[in-house]
Amino acid sequence: MPKTIPTPLNRPQEKKPEPDKKPKAPPFSFAKLRILIVEDDADARGLIKSHLGSFGVFQIQEAANGYKAVEFLEHAYETIDVILCDWVMPGMDGADLLRKIRSIDPDMPFIMITGLNDEDSVIQAREAGVSAYITKPINPAKFAAKLRIIGTKIQQQKSKRVSSA
Repeated sequence: MPKTIPTPLNRPQEKKPEPDKKPKAPPFSFAKLRILIVEDDADARGLIKSHLGSFGVFQIQEAANGYKAVEFLEHAYETIDVILCDWVMPGMDGADLLRKIRSIDPDMPFIMITGLNDEDSVIQAREAGVSAYITKPINPAKFAAKLRIIGTKIQQQKSKRVSSA
């Protein structure tokens, strides 16, 4: 029998050691987000909720003003991932609510929704610590993009907590 000469084609493959595989975070899903909408205008609240539903977000709580949001959060803070809040409301406005939230949790994602689109309002919101802002009328594509960025960060943080536990 003729002797076979080893070539790259008939040589047995050497098994390469597998590098340490880090668990990958699951792909982002809007369906996992838990959102609190704080908006004094019922029609605007309904529109925001409709946009969220079109993105696949269905775990939604609503508050008609800052005081009701605080009341809800006192009993169910851990059930919310993101707060979407109108900036201009009677009584406790968005800035007041944000200060209250930041005193408790400096990392809670807080998205300002506002009809104000001037540079001073944006600067004031950033200085107050908003995570993002969305102007009215809401552009669904921009809204989804900002929510995806924040949602991805939330999901990565949750994955880190689970993997380190």
